Amino acid sequence: MLFIDADVAARVSVGGEVSLGVEIKGGQHQRALGGSNDLRTRHHDTIFSGVVKFTTLSAGPAHVAAVMGAGLAWRHTIREGSFRPDLPPFGTTPVEQTLSNAVFTTTIGFDGVIVVSPRTALVWTGRFHLLNDDDREPSGVVRRGVSSRVFRFGGGARFNF
Repeated sequence: MLFIDADVAARVSVGGEVSLGVEIKGGQHQRALGGSNDLRTRHHDTIFSGVVKFTTLSAGPAHVAAVMGAGLAWRHTIREGSFRPDLPPFGTTPVEQTLSNAVFTTTIGFDGVIVVSPRTALVWTGRFHLLNDDDREPSGVVRRGVSSRVFRFGGGARFNF
């Protein structure tokens, strides 16, 4: 996650962040009209959020802030595999699908900071993103089979300019 924020009051800051998680990979079996698909799936969510941070604890060099925000998530899924019909002939045909869309997201989380010097600090972050994507087509069929709830935890450094 990369973020930038600015203090607007003693315990309040506003900013923006981008969260880049690792790619999720796995196998999926999907019912399809007239048969089924066996797929290898890769999925990635990139989340852009505007956030407000409220410092809830400040004890010497340690600080904890509650984070709330909203933004957009770019969901990208690539599937490759084969279709096998239910009725003869039982041969397979290749299947390739790319699903991409942008959805609104709500973000809640925390920042934990330990100040090392006036311009640097160690930071631990936790974010829970609730994506406004119920993952279903209008007909009720599951679209990608990936949760619309994303939790990310990380650590790094903060540099003040």
